[in-house]
Amino acid sequence: MKPTLIFLLAYVWSNVATPQNRFPVLVDIQFDKLLIVGACLLVFLKNRPRFTPNLLFVLVCIFVLWMYMCAWFSPYKYVKIGFKWQDEYWKFFVFYLVLRATLTDFKDIRIFMIGLSIIVLLWEMHTWNDFLHGGAYVYQQGMKRIAGVWADAGYGAGNAFGAEALFAIPFAHFGIMWARKLKWKAVFAFAMFLCCMSIVYSGTRGAMIAGLLYVFMCMRSMKRLVLSVVTASVVVLLLYFTLPPDLHYRYFGFLSAEEQEEVGEDVAALQSGSATSRIRGLVDGWRIMMRFPVAGVGPGGSQFARNMVNEKITEQSNIQLHNLYGQVMAETGIPGTLLFAVIAGTCFFLVPTATGETGLGTRFCKLALGAWLVYGMAGHTLYDLKWVILYALFDACSGVARSAPAESLPAASPQVTGGG
Repeated sequence: MKPTLIFLLAYVWSNVATPQNRFPVLVDIQFDKLLIVGACLLVFLKNRPRFTPNLLFVLVCIFVLWMYMCAWFSPYKYVKIGFKWQDEYWKFFVFYLVLRATLTDFKDIRIFMIGLSIIVLLWEMHTWNDFLHGGAYVYQQGMKRIAGVWADAGYGAGNAFGAEALFAIPFAHFGIMWARKLKWKAVFAFAMFLCCMSIVYSGTRGAMIAGLLYVFMCMRSMKRLVLSVVTASVVVLLLYFTLPPDLHYRYFGFLSAEEQEEVGEDVAALQSGSATSRIRGLVDGWRIMMRFPVAGVGPGGSQFARNMVNEKITEQSNIQLHNLYGQVMAETGIPGTLLFAVIAGTCFFLVPTATGETGLGTRFCKLALGAWLVYGMAGHTLYDLKWVILYALFDACSGVARSAPAESLPAASPQVTGGG
């Protein structure tokens, strides 16, 4: 295992588990920046990276440069969140460059994907242990929602926990398909189960919908599709009869008028408004882009510009769009929106899918991207480390597939090519 991968996985852990909230000394020593610097030194002094930039790499670089251009011309570039974006995203881009330079063969790709799954598994186990002992939760919209054990207990803590669990599911699934020993298959199966339970108890409906769609995206035959429908139906029935009352209303309240009366009008209005606000965020993002078509309002500016296009939002409220696509349109303008769409299309349609293990890695990256794009309808996730992780993995899989002659690729085995 390359030492650089240790630094990169440690940086992923620091982004997922947010230990700086528990140990302030990590902020004082700028722990995350030390990890990035250490990874940079190792990759250039030890690994000596050699890779040829491809279309995806060029598109990602252009998109990042465009976002900085939008930030430069933004009417909101001096607000706190604008500064935060500029302080954070350069580390993400450097992380992308170092990760891409490190992933030179499928062994590296496999180690990183499995390492990411293990990181989230350990973090979720820690969180669930705390949750079952009365901690690690936030009380919002009339329900108790599990949240990351060291997370900042803000309004979006529950959604953030559900989003992390959703993102980890394809990598845990990859671990099941890759593992040959039963004990390791059991470990990754438990990781998938814990991710699913984390989504349910976080109350994150967007992640729940994306997770259900992920199941159907995995199916490549009618027989498996029917099996998935039956399995999903059984799971839904189990949840219907076993969930606590507050979470039961969260997912099934629309089926019963009596249940809506039990939780009260205020809670019902909050939860209904939370769902419809995602669509409003998409519409407001479009309207902002129409006002600022060239460069949008810059990173972090959409929440301050909403009052221009939505009379129900005051200048002081600063409500986020809660929609990835509204955020992209509002903050990067028409050129940035087109670039974002082209990058996603490149990942899905232009990254070659080889046979053997490399093809397996590419397949699960596409599944992860599909689920994350679906979740985008429920969250403003544009400036999230998960995007650069996916782009680097796609770029690396593409490079490995193109560099290896088709006849030299390993033959497919039952353990490698089994369906979801």
